[in-house]
Amino acid sequence: MLSVAQLKKSCAAAASFSQRNGKRMAPRQLAEAGKMNEAVPRVDGRILSVFVDYPGMLAALRARAEELRLSRATIDQVAGLPSGYSGEILGIKQVRRLNLISLGPVLGALGIKLVMVEDAAALRDFGGRSNKRHENRVRNNVVNIFRNRSEFSAMGKIGGKNSRKYMDKKTASELGRKAIKARWGKPPRVVQVRDASEGAVRP
Repeated sequence: MLSVAQLKKSCAAAASFSQRNGKRMAPRQLAEAGKMNEAVPRVDGRILSVFVDYPGMLAALRARAEELRLSRATIDQVAGLPSGYSGEILGIKQVRRLNLISLGPVLGALGIKLVMVEDAAALRDFGGRSNKRHENRVRNNVVNIFRNRSEFSAMGKIGGKNSRKYMDKKTASELGRKAIKARWGKPPRVVQVRDASEGAVRP
């Protein structure tokens, strides 16, 4: 049976659940620290189980816990989960399900990791039913933000107030007069319409 210290070391290697300054690290923080979404690692351990669905994964996790002779309380302690949490996940009734937060800690406490492997049989059976995507319709990493006129107007009012926040009244008044002249001081646009019957141009 592995010691608690060894299990804690294994859990730290998984690095999906950690603490920093007494606070839990969010998944995004872990990713930024380079502890999640690592490059495809070399598979150097023995294969413990093969599954293709959630019940199969739970059965494999229970079998691993039995192999290591770990109680649910020990898994909670090593993974840093609330008391009774792993029992609710791995229990027969399945009060809880593995999620983004609990998956990594449980894997680390059991000293295992998941590896994605191509299923040749499934690819042969279902691959022919899939249509290839259109590459010209694939979304890129550019985010397009569309705003209407009212939104730009509201943004302009906020910008105007901020720009005059540190001005004296005289300067702000002069800028206001210039803005009014620029907006309303333009001559009206004259559109000429040609009368086809008379061949003349009238304003």
